[in-house]
Amino acid sequence: MAVIETVDKHTVKLTFEADAAAFAGGLRYAYNKNKNNFNIQGFRKGKAPRQIIEKVYGANVFYDEAVNFVLPDAYEKALRECKIRPVVKPTVDVASVSEQGVTFTANLTVAGEASVDEYYALTYKKYDAEPSDAEIQKRIDADRDKNARIVTVVRPVKYGDIVTVDYIGYIDDAPFEGGSAEGVQLTIGARQFIDNFEEQLIGAETGENIYVRVTFPDNYENAALAGKPAVFDVSVKEIQEKELPAMDDDFAQDISDFDTFDEYREDIITKLREARERDAKNVKEDEVMSELVSRTTADPPLIMIENRMDEMIESFEAQLRTYQRITLDDYLQYAGQTKEQLRESYREAAVRNIKQGLALEEIAKKENLTASEEEINAEIDRLALIYRWDDKQKAKMDPYLAERDLAVRKAFDFVMDHAIEIA
Repeated sequence: MAVIETVDKHTVKLTFEADAAAFAGGLRYAYNKNKNNFNIQGFRKGKAPRQIIEKVYGANVFYDEAVNFVLPDAYEKALRECKIRPVVKPTVDVASVSEQGVTFTANLTVAGEASVDEYYALTYKKYDAEPSDAEIQKRIDADRDKNARIVTVVRPVKYGDIVTVDYIGYIDDAPFEGGSAEGVQLTIGARQFIDNFEEQLIGAETGENIYVRVTFPDNYENAALAGKPAVFDVSVKEIQEKELPAMDDDFAQDISDFDTFDEYREDIITKLREARERDAKNVKEDEVMSELVSRTTADPPLIMIENRMDEMIESFEAQLRTYQRITLDDYLQYAGQTKEQLRESYREAAVRNIKQGLALEEIAKKENLTASEEEINAEIDRLALIYRWDDKQKAKMDPYLAERDLAVRKAFDFVMDHAIEIA
Protein backbone atom coordinates (compact mmCIF):
# COMPACT_ATOMS: atom_id res chain seq x y z
CA MET A 1 0.00 0.00 0.00
CA ALA A 2 1.31 3.45 -0.92
CA VAL A 3 1.01 6.48 1.35
CA ILE A 4 1.31 10.16 0.37
CA GLU A 5 2.32 12.91 2.83
CA THR A 6 2.45 16.59 1.89
CA VAL A 7 5.83 18.20 2.60
CA ASP A 8 5.23 21.59 0.96
CA LYS A 9 3.28 23.00 -2.00
CA HIS A 10 5.61 21.38 -4.52
CA THR A 11 6.77 18.30 -2.60
CA VAL A 12 5.08 15.14 -1.37
CA LYS A 13 6.63 12.16 0.37
CA LEU A 14 5.67 8.82 -1.16
CA THR A 15 6.08 5.66 0.92
CA PHE A 16 5.53 2.41 -0.96
CA GLU A 17 6.58 -1.22 -0.87
CA ALA A 18 7.33 -4.40 -2.72
CA ASP A 19 5.73 -7.25 -0.77
CA ALA A 20 7.33 -10.54 0.23
CA ALA A 21 6.24 -12.33 -2.95
CA ALA A 22 7.63 -9.60 -5.19
CA PHE A 23 10.91 -9.49 -3.27
CA ALA A 24 11.19 -13.27 -3.43
CA GLY A 25 10.96 -12.99 -7.19
CA GLY A 26 13.65 -10.33 -7.09
CA LEU A 27 15.94 -12.60 -5.07
CA ARG A 28 15.45 -15.43 -7.57
CA TYR A 29 16.33 -13.04 -10.40
CA ALA A 30 19.43 -11.80 -8.54
CA TYR A 31 20.59 -15.35 -7.78
CA ASN A 32 20.19 -16.56 -11.38
CA LYS A 33 21.95 -13.50 -12.72
CA ASN A 34 24.93 -13.67 -10.36
CA LYS A 35 25.35 -17.34 -9.36
CA ASN A 36 28.22 -17.82 -11.83
CA ASN A 37 30.22 -15.16 -9.98
CA PHE A 38 30.63 -17.27 -6.82
CA ASN A 39 33.20 -19.98 -6.13
CA ILE A 40 31.88 -22.37 -3.47
CA GLN A 41 34.02 -25.33 -2.42
CA GLY A 42 32.38 -28.62 -3.38
CA PHE A 43 30.22 -27.12 -6.15
CA ARG A 44 30.91 -26.48 -9.80
CA LYS A 45 30.79 -22.80 -10.72
CA GLY A 46 27.19 -21.64 -10.98
CA LYS A 47 25.76 -24.78 -9.39
CA ALA A 48 25.81 -23.79 -5.71
CA PRO A 49 22.30 -23.42 -4.23
CA ARG A 50 21.25 -19.94 -3.20
CA GLN A 51 21.03 -20.90 0.47
CA ILE A 52 24.69 -22.07 0.43
CA ILE A 53 25.87 -18.83 -1.23
CA GLU A 54 23.89 -16.77 1.31
CA LYS A 55 25.39 -18.81 4.17
CA VAL A 56 28.93 -18.20 2.92
CA TYR A 57 28.61 -14.57 1.77
CA GLY A 58 25.82 -13.32 3.99
CA ALA A 59 22.03 -13.48 3.95
CA ASN A 60 21.79 -10.14 2.15
CA VAL A 61 24.27 -10.93 -0.62
CA PHE A 62 21.53 -10.69 -3.28
CA TYR A 63 19.55 -7.88 -1.67
CA ASP A 64 20.91 -4.93 -3.69
CA GLU A 65 20.25 -6.64 -7.02
CA ALA A 66 16.82 -7.80 -5.89
CA VAL A 67 15.87 -4.31 -4.63
CA ASN A 68 16.82 -2.75 -7.97
CA PHE A 69 14.77 -5.42 -9.74
CA VAL A 70 11.52 -4.83 -7.81
CA LEU A 71 11.79 -1.03 -7.55
CA PRO A 72 10.47 0.02 -11.03
CA ASP A 73 7.25 -2.01 -10.82
CA ALA A 74 6.66 -1.04 -7.18
CA TYR A 75 7.18 2.64 -7.98
CA GLU A 76 4.85 2.65 -11.00
CA LYS A 77 2.21 0.74 -9.04
CA ALA A 78 2.41 3.32 -6.24
CA LEU A 79 2.04 6.22 -8.66
CA ARG A 80 -1.04 4.60 -10.21
CA GLU A 81 -2.51 3.84 -6.80
CA CYS A 82 -2.04 7.43 -5.59
CA LYS A 83 -2.90 8.92 -9.00
CA ILE A 84 0.13 11.17 -8.97
CA ARG A 85 2.86 11.99 -11.45
CA PRO A 86 6.07 13.74 -10.38
CA VAL A 87 7.50 16.60 -12.42
CA VAL A 88 10.98 15.06 -12.42
CA LYS A 89 12.33 11.59 -11.70
CA PRO A 90 13.02 11.41 -7.96
CA THR A 91 15.75 9.75 -5.91
CA VAL A 92 14.28 6.72 -4.14
CA ASP A 93 15.58 5.58 -0.75
CA VAL A 94 15.27 2.13 0.82
CA ALA A 95 13.65 2.51 4.24
CA SER A 96 13.78 -1.19 5.14
CA VAL A 97 14.48 -4.52 3.47
CA SER A 98 13.99 -8.09 4.64
CA GLU A 99 12.53 -11.38 3.46
CA GLN A 100 9.14 -9.79 4.25
CA GLY A 101 9.60 -7.20 1.52
CA VAL A 102 11.06 -3.76 0.82
CA THR A 103 9.79 -0.36 1.91
CA PHE A 104 10.79 2.65 -0.19
CA THR A 105 10.45 6.38 0.32
CA ALA A 106 10.79 9.20 -2.23
CA ASN A 107 10.26 12.94 -2.16
CA LEU A 108 8.35 13.84 -5.34
CA THR A 109 8.26 17.26 -6.95
CA VAL A 110 4.69 17.92 -8.07
CA ALA A 111 2.98 20.67 -10.01
CA GLY A 112 0.86 21.85 -7.10
CA GLU A 113 -2.77 22.87 -7.10
CA ALA A 114 -4.46 25.40 -9.35
CA SER A 115 -7.33 27.69 -8.41
CA VAL A 116 -9.72 28.66 -11.22
CA ASP A 117 -12.03 31.64 -10.91
CA GLU A 118 -15.29 31.39 -12.91
CA TYR A 119 -14.64 29.11 -15.88
CA TYR A 120 -18.25 29.22 -17.08
CA ALA A 121 -19.17 31.69 -19.82
CA LEU A 122 -15.67 32.59 -20.95
CA THR A 123 -15.84 34.79 -24.03
CA TYR A 124 -14.51 34.88 -27.56
CA LYS A 125 -15.02 37.34 -30.38
CA LYS A 126 -17.31 36.54 -33.29
CA TYR A 127 -15.33 35.41 -36.32
CA ASP A 128 -17.03 35.53 -39.71
CA ALA A 129 -16.20 32.33 -41.58
CA GLU A 130 -17.76 33.51 -44.83
CA PRO A 131 -15.06 34.57 -47.35
CA SER A 132 -15.32 38.04 -48.84
CA ASP A 133 -15.56 38.73 -52.58
CA ALA A 134 -12.03 40.15 -52.41
CA GLU A 135 -10.66 36.93 -50.90
CA ILE A 136 -12.39 34.84 -53.54
CA GLN A 137 -11.05 37.02 -56.35
CA LYS A 138 -7.56 36.95 -54.86
CA ARG A 139 -7.54 33.14 -54.98
CA ILE A 140 -8.84 33.14 -58.56
CA ASP A 141 -6.25 35.73 -59.60
CA ALA A 142 -3.52 33.58 -58.05
CA ASP A 143 -4.59 30.70 -60.30
CA ARG A 144 -4.74 33.01 -63.28
CA ASP A 145 -1.28 34.34 -62.49
CA LYS A 146 0.14 30.80 -62.42
CA ASN A 147 -1.29 30.18 -65.87
CA ALA A 148 -0.51 33.58 -67.39
CA ARG A 149 1.30 34.03 -70.71
CA ILE A 150 4.33 36.30 -70.85
CA VAL A 151 4.05 38.61 -73.87
CA THR A 152 6.25 41.39 -75.19
CA VAL A 153 4.66 44.85 -75.30
CA VAL A 154 5.60 48.16 -76.93
CA ARG A 155 4.70 50.86 -74.41
CA PRO A 156 6.23 52.59 -71.38
CA VAL A 157 7.13 50.44 -68.38
CA LYS A 158 4.46 50.16 -65.70
CA TYR A 159 4.12 48.49 -62.32
CA GLY A 160 4.18 44.67 -62.57
CA ASP A 161 6.03 44.52 -65.89
CA ILE A 162 8.96 42.21 -66.51
CA VAL A 163 11.75 44.38 -67.89
CA THR A 164 15.02 43.10 -69.40
CA VAL A 165 17.90 45.54 -68.91
CA ASP A 166 21.65 46.02 -69.27
CA TYR A 167 23.30 48.30 -66.74
CA ILE A 168 26.61 49.76 -65.59
CA GLY A 169 26.94 51.18 -62.09
CA TYR A 170 29.15 54.09 -61.06
CA ILE A 171 30.34 55.38 -57.70
CA ASP A 172 32.09 58.77 -57.81
CA ASP A 173 31.92 58.60 -61.63
CA ALA A 174 33.91 55.34 -61.72
CA PRO A 175 32.55 51.86 -62.52
CA PHE A 176 32.74 49.51 -59.53
CA GLU A 177 33.32 45.79 -59.36
CA GLY A 178 30.13 43.76 -59.67
CA GLY A 179 28.16 46.82 -60.75
CA SER A 180 27.44 45.82 -64.36
CA ALA A 181 25.35 43.10 -66.01
CA GLU A 182 23.51 42.30 -69.23
CA GLY A 183 20.14 40.68 -69.87
CA VAL A 184 18.86 41.05 -66.31
CA GLN A 185 15.12 40.55 -65.86
CA LEU A 186 13.41 42.69 -63.24
CA THR A 187 9.79 42.48 -62.14
CA ILE A 188 8.80 46.05 -61.38
CA GLY A 189 7.63 46.27 -57.79
CA ALA A 190 9.19 42.99 -56.64
CA ARG A 191 12.06 44.89 -54.97
CA GLN A 192 14.74 42.57 -56.35
CA PHE A 193 17.27 45.40 -56.43
CA ILE A 194 18.37 47.90 -53.81
CA ASP A 195 16.52 51.04 -52.83
CA ASN A 196 13.97 52.21 -55.43
CA PHE A 197 15.91 51.01 -58.49
CA GLU A 198 12.93 49.30 -60.15
CA GLU A 199 10.44 52.12 -59.59
CA GLN A 200 12.72 54.54 -61.48
CA LEU A 201 12.27 52.41 -64.62
CA ILE A 202 8.52 53.14 -64.70
CA GLY A 203 7.74 55.22 -67.80
CA ALA A 204 10.86 54.14 -69.72
CA GLU A 205 10.47 52.64 -73.19
CA THR A 206 12.23 49.87 -75.09
CA GLY A 207 15.62 51.07 -76.42
CA GLU A 208 15.79 53.97 -73.98
CA ASN A 209 18.77 54.67 -71.71
CA ILE A 210 18.04 56.19 -68.34
CA TYR A 211 20.07 57.01 -65.22
CA VAL A 212 18.95 55.44 -61.97
CA ARG A 213 20.20 56.90 -58.69
CA VAL A 214 20.22 54.75 -55.55
CA THR A 215 21.99 54.44 -52.20
CA PHE A 216 23.34 51.13 -50.95
CA PRO A 217 21.97 50.21 -47.51
CA ASP A 218 24.24 50.67 -44.50
CA ASN A 219 24.16 46.92 -43.80
CA TYR A 220 24.88 45.90 -47.39
CA GLU A 221 26.74 42.57 -47.61
CA ASN A 222 29.61 44.18 -49.54
CA ALA A 223 31.09 46.52 -46.92
CA ALA A 224 32.94 48.51 -49.60
CA LEU A 225 29.58 49.62 -51.05
CA ALA A 226 27.56 49.97 -47.83
CA GLY A 227 25.96 53.39 -47.42
CA LYS A 228 27.34 54.79 -50.67
CA PRO A 229 25.30 56.55 -53.38
CA ALA A 230 25.54 55.11 -56.90
CA VAL A 231 24.35 55.92 -60.43
CA PHE A 232 23.37 53.20 -62.88
CA ASP A 233 23.30 53.71 -66.65
CA VAL A 234 20.40 51.44 -67.59
CA SER A 235 19.46 50.32 -71.10
CA VAL A 236 15.92 48.97 -71.49
CA LYS A 237 16.05 45.97 -73.85
CA GLU A 238 12.54 44.49 -73.61
CA ILE A 239 9.27 45.08 -71.80
CA GLN A 240 6.95 42.16 -71.08
CA GLU A 241 3.72 41.71 -69.20
CA LYS A 242 1.65 38.85 -67.89
CA GLU A 243 -1.44 38.16 -69.98
CA LEU A 244 -3.96 36.63 -67.60
CA PRO A 245 -6.43 34.05 -68.93
CA ALA A 246 -10.08 35.04 -69.11
CA MET A 247 -12.34 33.94 -66.28
CA ASP A 248 -14.45 31.54 -68.31
CA ASP A 249 -15.30 27.87 -68.63
CA ASP A 250 -12.19 27.13 -70.72
CA PHE A 251 -10.00 28.48 -67.92
CA ALA A 252 -11.84 26.35 -65.33
CA GLN A 253 -11.43 23.23 -67.46
CA ASP A 254 -7.70 23.90 -67.97
CA ILE A 255 -6.80 24.24 -64.30
CA SER A 256 -9.41 22.14 -62.46
CA ASP A 257 -11.69 19.13 -62.67
CA PHE A 258 -14.74 21.34 -63.20
CA ASP A 259 -16.57 21.97 -66.46
CA THR A 260 -17.73 25.49 -65.71
CA PHE A 261 -16.21 28.59 -64.17
CA ASP A 262 -19.14 28.81 -61.73
CA GLU A 263 -18.40 25.32 -60.41
CA TYR A 264 -14.70 26.16 -60.08
CA ARG A 265 -15.52 29.39 -58.24
CA GLU A 266 -17.94 27.61 -55.89
CA ASP A 267 -15.22 25.09 -55.05
CA ILE A 268 -12.87 27.95 -54.14
CA ILE A 269 -15.58 29.44 -51.90
CA THR A 270 -16.06 26.07 -50.17
CA LYS A 271 -12.33 25.65 -49.52
CA LEU A 272 -11.96 29.21 -48.27
CA ARG A 273 -14.97 28.77 -46.00
CA GLU A 274 -13.54 25.53 -44.58
CA ALA A 275 -10.19 27.20 -43.97
CA ARG A 276 -11.85 30.16 -42.25
CA GLU A 277 -13.95 27.81 -40.14
CA ARG A 278 -10.75 26.12 -38.98
CA ASP A 279 -9.29 29.55 -38.28
CA ALA A 280 -12.43 30.52 -36.38
CA LYS A 281 -12.17 27.37 -34.26
CA ASN A 282 -8.49 28.07 -33.52
CA VAL A 283 -9.20 31.71 -32.67
CA LYS A 284 -12.05 30.70 -30.35
CA GLU A 285 -9.90 28.13 -28.56
CA ASP A 286 -6.98 30.53 -28.19
CA GLU A 287 -9.13 33.37 -26.84
CA VAL A 288 -11.07 31.16 -24.44
CA MET A 289 -7.94 29.45 -23.13
CA SER A 290 -6.20 32.81 -22.73
CA GLU A 291 -9.11 34.01 -20.58
CA LEU A 292 -9.05 30.76 -18.62
CA VAL A 293 -5.34 31.18 -17.90
CA SER A 294 -5.92 34.78 -16.82
CA ARG A 295 -8.49 33.48 -14.30
CA THR A 296 -6.15 30.75 -13.01
CA THR A 297 -3.90 31.04 -9.99
CA ALA A 298 -1.06 28.53 -10.06
CA ASP A 299 2.56 28.43 -9.03
CA PRO A 300 4.26 25.60 -10.91
CA PRO A 301 7.78 24.66 -9.77
CA LEU A 302 10.65 26.17 -11.73
CA ILE A 303 11.92 22.77 -12.87
CA MET A 304 8.53 22.09 -14.49
CA ILE A 305 8.77 25.34 -16.44
CA GLU A 306 12.35 24.61 -17.47
CA ASN A 307 11.40 21.13 -18.66
CA ARG A 308 8.48 22.48 -20.68
CA MET A 309 10.79 25.03 -22.33
CA ASP A 310 13.14 22.20 -23.29
CA GLU A 311 10.22 20.25 -24.76
CA MET A 312 9.22 23.28 -26.84
CA ILE A 313 12.78 23.69 -28.14
CA GLU A 314 12.87 20.00 -29.09
CA SER A 315 9.53 20.33 -30.89
CA PHE A 316 10.71 23.42 -32.76
CA GLU A 317 13.94 21.67 -33.74
CA ALA A 318 11.96 18.70 -35.10
CA GLN A 319 9.77 21.06 -37.16
CA LEU A 320 12.86 22.73 -38.61
CA ARG A 321 14.26 19.36 -39.67
CA THR A 322 10.96 18.10 -41.07
CA TYR A 323 9.54 21.12 -42.86
CA GLN A 324 12.49 23.41 -43.59
CA ARG A 325 15.24 20.80 -43.75
CA ILE A 326 17.62 22.87 -41.64
CA THR A 327 19.27 22.32 -38.28
CA LEU A 328 18.66 24.38 -35.17
CA ASP A 329 22.23 25.71 -35.42
CA ASP A 330 21.52 26.91 -38.97
CA TYR A 331 18.37 28.66 -37.78
CA LEU A 332 20.13 30.30 -34.85
CA GLN A 333 22.89 31.58 -37.12
CA TYR A 334 20.35 32.99 -39.57
CA ALA A 335 18.28 34.57 -36.76
CA GLY A 336 21.33 35.96 -34.96
CA GLN A 337 20.29 34.23 -31.71
CA THR A 338 21.90 31.95 -29.21
CA LYS A 339 20.16 28.76 -28.15
CA GLU A 340 19.72 30.19 -24.66
CA GLN A 341 18.05 33.32 -26.05
CA LEU A 342 15.67 31.20 -28.13
CA ARG A 343 14.96 28.98 -25.15
CA GLU A 344 14.23 31.99 -22.94
CA SER A 345 11.75 33.28 -25.52
CA TYR A 346 9.62 30.21 -24.77
CA ARG A 347 9.35 30.89 -21.02
CA GLU A 348 6.06 32.83 -21.13
CA ALA A 349 4.44 30.27 -23.42
CA ALA A 350 5.67 27.44 -21.20
CA VAL A 351 4.10 29.01 -18.09
CA ARG A 352 0.85 29.63 -19.98
CA ASN A 353 0.79 26.03 -21.25
CA ILE A 354 1.36 24.61 -17.76
CA LYS A 355 -1.26 26.86 -16.13
CA GLN A 356 -3.77 25.89 -18.80
CA GLY A 357 -3.17 22.18 -18.14
CA LEU A 358 -3.46 22.62 -14.37
CA ALA A 359 -6.65 24.65 -14.79
CA LEU A 360 -8.25 21.97 -16.94
CA GLU A 361 -7.25 19.26 -14.47
CA GLU A 362 -8.89 21.26 -11.69
CA ILE A 363 -12.06 21.76 -13.76
CA ALA A 364 -12.18 18.03 -14.49
CA LYS A 365 -12.12 17.36 -10.74
CA LYS A 366 -14.79 19.95 -9.95
CA GLU A 367 -17.13 18.79 -12.71
CA ASN A 368 -16.40 15.10 -12.05
CA LEU A 369 -15.30 14.59 -15.66
CA THR A 370 -13.88 11.09 -15.78
CA ALA A 371 -13.10 8.49 -18.40
CA SER A 372 -14.65 5.05 -18.53
CA GLU A 373 -12.53 1.90 -18.73
CA GLU A 374 -13.68 1.49 -22.33
CA GLU A 375 -12.52 5.03 -23.18
CA ILE A 376 -9.17 4.49 -21.45
CA ASN A 377 -8.55 1.25 -23.35
CA ALA A 378 -9.52 2.93 -26.63
CA GLU A 379 -7.09 5.77 -25.90
CA ILE A 380 -4.26 3.33 -25.19
CA ASP A 381 -5.10 1.51 -28.45
CA ARG A 382 -5.01 4.84 -30.29
CA LEU A 383 -1.60 5.74 -28.86
CA ALA A 384 -0.26 2.26 -29.60
CA LEU A 385 -1.31 2.66 -33.22
CA ILE A 386 0.28 6.10 -33.53
CA TYR A 387 3.58 5.13 -31.90
CA ARG A 388 3.60 1.56 -33.24
CA TRP A 389 3.92 -0.03 -29.83
CA ASP A 390 4.17 -3.80 -29.58
CA ASP A 391 2.13 -5.64 -26.93
CA LYS A 392 4.92 -5.34 -24.36
CA GLN A 393 5.24 -1.57 -24.85
CA LYS A 394 1.48 -1.19 -24.83
CA ALA A 395 1.24 -3.05 -21.51
CA LYS A 396 3.64 -0.54 -19.94
CA MET A 397 1.31 2.38 -20.68
CA ASP A 398 -0.02 3.75 -17.41
CA PRO A 399 -3.85 3.77 -17.58
CA TYR A 400 -3.83 6.72 -15.18
CA LEU A 401 -2.00 8.87 -17.72
CA ALA A 402 -4.57 8.00 -20.38
CA GLU A 403 -7.37 8.66 -17.88
CA ARG A 404 -5.89 12.05 -16.95
CA ASP A 405 -5.42 13.09 -20.58
CA LEU A 406 -9.01 12.13 -21.41
CA ALA A 407 -10.31 14.05 -18.38
CA VAL A 408 -8.36 17.14 -19.47
CA ARG A 409 -9.81 16.88 -22.97
CA LYS A 410 -13.30 16.58 -21.55
CA ALA A 411 -12.65 19.65 -19.40
CA PHE A 412 -11.46 21.50 -22.49
CA ASP A 413 -14.64 20.56 -24.37
CA PHE A 414 -16.72 21.52 -21.32
CA VAL A 415 -15.20 25.02 -21.19
CA MET A 416 -15.62 25.47 -24.94
CA ASP A 417 -19.24 24.32 -24.87
CA HIS A 418 -20.03 26.90 -22.18
CA ALA A 419 -18.10 29.77 -23.82
CA ILE A 420 -20.07 32.76 -25.11
CA GLU A 421 -19.57 34.52 -28.43
CA ILE A 422 -19.46 38.31 -28.30
CA ALA A 423 -19.59 40.84 -31.09
